[in-house]
Amino acid sequence: MPLSGAAFVLLLLWPLGGQAGYDGAHLGTSLLKDVAHAPCVRLFSSKGTTGCRTPHHDGTTAPLYHLAGFGAADQQAFLRLEEGVAVVMSANMLNATVLDFLATYAWTQGVIVLDEESTTIPSPDVLTPQGQGTPSVAFTIGPTHVWNPAGSGLTMQKYDFPVVLATAADEGNGAAQVKAWAQHNGGLGRHGPYPRYTAVFNFYFGPTSSSLSDPLTSADCLGWKDVEGNLVPQCLPMGGQSVWASLDGRTGLQSKPTILLTAAMDGISLFHDKTPAANEAVASILTLLAATSALRNASVSGQIDLTAAPSNLAVAFFQADEWGFAGSRRFVRDISPGKITCPVPIGGNLSRDGTGSCVGPHGVYPSVAFQDLSLEKIAHILAIDQVGVLSSPSVSAAVPLTALYNGAPPTALLEALAIASASLGIDNTSSVTPVNGAGAMPPTPLTSFLRETPGLSGAVLAGYGGAGAGAEFIDPRYHSHMDQASYLDADSLTTVANLVARTAWSLASGGEEGMDEIVVQKEFIETFLACFTDDWDCPAMKQFREAEHDNLKNYLGQSYLYTPPVPQPPSYYSGVTASYQGLPLMRHTMEGGNSGLFSAWPAEKDFVPNMEDKFYVVPKPLEAFLKGWLAYTLGGGGGGATATATATTRAAVGAAANIPCKSPQDCDGLLCDNNLSSRECFIDICVCKSASFYHTALDPGLAPQPEPGIFTILDAKTPNWAEPNWASIGFAVFPDASARVEGLALGVGAGVGALSALGAWMVQRVLVKHHYFD
Repeated sequence: MPLSGAAFVLLLLWPLGGQAGYDGAHLGTSLLKDVAHAPCVRLFSSKGTTGCRTPHHDGTTAPLYHLAGFGAADQQAFLRLEEGVAVVMSANMLNATVLDFLATYAWTQGVIVLDEESTTIPSPDVLTPQGQGTPSVAFTIGPTHVWNPAGSGLTMQKYDFPVVLATAADEGNGAAQVKAWAQHNGGLGRHGPYPRYTAVFNFYFGPTSSSLSDPLTSADCLGWKDVEGNLVPQCLPMGGQSVWASLDGRTGLQSKPTILLTAAMDGISLFHDKTPAANEAVASILTLLAATSALRNASVSGQIDLTAAPSNLAVAFFQADEWGFAGSRRFVRDISPGKITCPVPIGGNLSRDGTGSCVGPHGVYPSVAFQDLSLEKIAHILAIDQVGVLSSPSVSAAVPLTALYNGAPPTALLEALAIASASLGIDNTSSVTPVNGAGAMPPTPLTSFLRETPGLSGAVLAGYGGAGAGAEFIDPRYHSHMDQASYLDADSLTTVANLVARTAWSLASGGEEGMDEIVVQKEFIETFLACFTDDWDCPAMKQFREAEHDNLKNYLGQSYLYTPPVPQPPSYYSGVTASYQGLPLMRHTMEGGNSGLFSAWPAEKDFVPNMEDKFYVVPKPLEAFLKGWLAYTLGGGGGGATATATATTRAAVGAAANIPCKSPQDCDGLLCDNNLSSRECFIDICVCKSASFYHTALDPGLAPQPEPGIFTILDAKTPNWAEPNWASIGFAVFPDASARVEGLALGVGAGVGALSALGAWMVQRVLVKHHYFD
């Protein structure tokens, strides 16, 4: 006897409902709750792989479990679990001991770290940063020296489960909500609460190994081929663009020895999107910008004369230096005599800054200004490192600093520091203690210079110290997501910047005349400190970044140009080198009028320049700002303005540089820098194009190939750090029915189906009877 249509549909739906249960994975995205987070991602190097991941394409799903502590009772409760879980724990527990314990047991499906206020989190880096136990061990000085006594070593570990940092959220779901969900779940078990909040992780970054090596290395993922043998790289190298400038332009570089002030511009953290790097990077960058601004202002006002000084001053910010000293190693290689040649030199009339470009089988150089600066011309180097968090003052009211050097004391440099320190007023004093590293130097850009030229006069001005073999970092938040602006002090940074500016002038001039007129304004420090740590879109940064983009578009003849998005909140993770993220490119017009985009030129092919050719790089946001700020400040603009340039600002730069503009055409035909360069319109001033420069930050062990995004391994022994490609990654939470509720739903579904069938049968019987009696 046939069933009614309604009953038939119900019976079809019954098994589907029983199988699917009440969960976000089967009911679509409506139940998925996105959570503000920053992931630990997998990375590759020449030595293997580090970081975190989900081991399968389809991700990982597991209920939240709150690990409230790590005492014996907490561990025993965890061991009694009967299923895989996503562990939710405080940032205070983020250390190798806890993660290694969790990694021992298969039911750890993922770890969610709560970004709560914490002062006890240890540094996630190793004890010997960029030294022993890292791929950079052969490129440091004193690789076994313990610089980071608080290090837990997490950054060099590999975990085959996802680890994410649940961050605070002004709106939506953040760390507090995840904690509440995990606490709601309790200790789980078969008769757990309803609903059970369950995490979904999707952080697949490739297989564990390949036929080439076990584990995978950066050479494997950069050289990955599909089943047909076509090259399809699965990662991109870490890097971008370093930024540097000469305070006396190319004239100073070519005619005088140079004193170089330098710092790394990037930082790292276990969670790359959460890399505030306040003490590690921000304090150093801000110190050098403030010192540069003070020197420029004193020169414009006539208190000092940078052009007449016996030595030239230059400043350099190196990108990706946390990844095997990539930025500084390439720069040092390129300025070392005989280390690099240009197969195809391009005339200055085709390059953006007028210095000329270079094309060859190992890449494109949009600017060859670095050829003006030979390593042999560098007289002294002062590197700045971690000057935002300082030890207890050794002298009352003084800012305590250390000048670390290796081997023979750099006498002239140490004397200049002492003279500058003595010149500071009673309310702005510092104490600088010279320390011989005794065969070890902390990981800064200076390391790359000293490895190439061991006798070079150089020191690291640092906020940490100790004697000789006892020198060590004092900031426990080193390379941590907790390295935040709240630990920095504007007054101390003002003092450090004053010290650096005056030291630089003492070295450049060979004396003290005019030193007292070099003054760093605290307002400058405060303005940019807020921008660097809170919002890169603040007016003080945005105007310089956008002006840099405008001039690049003008050079390319384009009204639109894709530029990398500004990270919110600011992150100092360098990221990868890609076509529109720091990879130098050439737009070349070939015979027949066809044009193409290249990142190198094949050695076997002749290159014929075309007047339509363009040689350029699209910088990342911080790189564009630094290049633009230095161009405006040193190339004829204001002395480090922190607001939109005005008539007052223009008047302050002096008559010689006071050339206002409203469009690029206003600067056409205007020469500068002893006729070595022309000018471009920057905000509202015609600035000298040779004021600041980019320089590629890419491990020298790698070289781009003609097709953008393809790289060749030149030296497999260098670190060659790379980050895997991904289409979509993420973490979310959904309410899931417990086994008990699913069983109840199955029973109810079966009962409803049975009653529906019985009801349909009874109705049919009644209808049949009516039919008989009609």
